[in-house]
Formats: sequence, structure tokens, C-alpha cells
Amino acid sequence: EYLEILSNLNNSNGQYFLGYIYYDAKYVQRDIRKAIYYLTKSANQNNINTQFYLGEIYYQGIYVQRDINKAIYYLTLSSDSGQYNSQFYLGEIYYKGIYVQRDIKKAIFYLTSSANNNNDRSQLFLGEIYFKGQYVAKDVQKAIQYFTKTANQNNSNAQYCLGEIFYWAYSVPKDVNKALYYLHLSSNQNCSKAQCLLGFIYYDEKDINKALYYFKLSADQNNADEQCFFR
Repeated sequence: EYLEILSNLNNSNGQYFLGYIYYDAKYVQRDIRKAIYYLTKSANQNNINTQFYLGEIYYQGIYVQRDINKAIYYLTLSSDSGQYNSQFYLGEIYYKGIYVQRDIKKAIFYLTSSANNNNDRSQLFLGEIYFKGQYVAKDVQKAIQYFTKTANQNNSNAQYCLGEIFYWAYSVPKDVNKALYYLHLSSNQNCSKAQCLLGFIYYDEKDINKALYYFKLSADQNNADEQCFFR
């Protein structure tokens, strides 16, 4: 009731929350027509959170038909105001080129903007892009830079990637201590790949008890990669 009063007074936050409530359907019956109505009113008042949310809705295509043009429109409005999640989605859209023509220059621009705003998903994505060298020049040092930023935010995938890089010496000197440091951080968050690699490392170092411990942790998560034990 109070949100409707705010909405009628053209309060963008009231409109956003009403739209969210009708879309999320946690406390009321889902009503997509009302959700889009209120969210659009809010977004048209330059509410960057609403612009992001609408862009995400049209990009994901859940409960509404996917509309990539509307998605890009709202995400761009929000991105221009520094909304880092919008920047991430735009980077993903232009990098993957699934619904639009691939544009690597735009992808890197948006992902870098998001990463510079400390968004861990963008940092991880950029790390993977530069490590694989797909559509860009391979740059392991840049990959390490972005993996490290997101690893410091406790991202287990980035920690695992750093462990792999330093253990297998991918374009850097082998550093087992660094590898173990990052792999243990990742393993502590139940990353089965990190546990499997730790098992392999300790098996290679003839520490069978530790090897079996980490292989079992990985196997208990139904990770097929525990077969590395039999290499």
C-alpha cells in the first residue's frame, strides 16, 4: 500500500520495489505485466538499479520473452552510470556474441570497467579470456593480475586457476608454494578441482595420506576428475 502511494507520487524507488515484488513473487502472486509496468516507470527516471534489473530480465528471458535489444538498452543506461553488474553483462553479451554480433573491443571495455569497480565476476572472466587467448592476444601476466584480484575476494575458481598456473608453470616459473597456497584456499571452499589437484601433488610428492585425503574430498563431491589419481 505504501509502495503504491510512493509510486503514484512518481518515486522511482517505490516503483522499483513494486516491480520487484510482482516479478519475484515471494509474497504475492507473480504478475509480470505489473512488474514490467512499474520497473519501466522507475527505469525511465534513471534509477540505475532498476535499469540493471530490467536489462537482466530481458537478457535472461525468464518469465518474459528474451529481448536482447531492450536488454542492451537498459544495461547500457545503467552501465553509463557505473553499475558494474550491467557492465559485466554487456561484456559477456559482446564477448560471447550469442544474441548479437561479437564485438571484442566493446566486450573488453565493459569487462575492464566492471573489473576496475572490483566486480569479481568480471575479473574472473577477464582472467580466463587472457589465459586462454581466445579472440585476444594471450597474456598470462594479465590473467594472473585479474585472477589475483578476484582470488583476494575469496573466489574459489580464481584461486584454483592460480594454483594451476603456478604448479604447471604456465608461462611463469614453477612455484609449488604459491600453488599450494591458492589450492588450499580453494579447497577450503569445497572446490573439487582444487582438491583433486592437491591429491595429485601430494601423491607425486609421495605423501600418500594427504593425497588420499584430498582425493576422497574430491570424490565425495562426485568429481569425475578424481580419476587423475590413477595417472
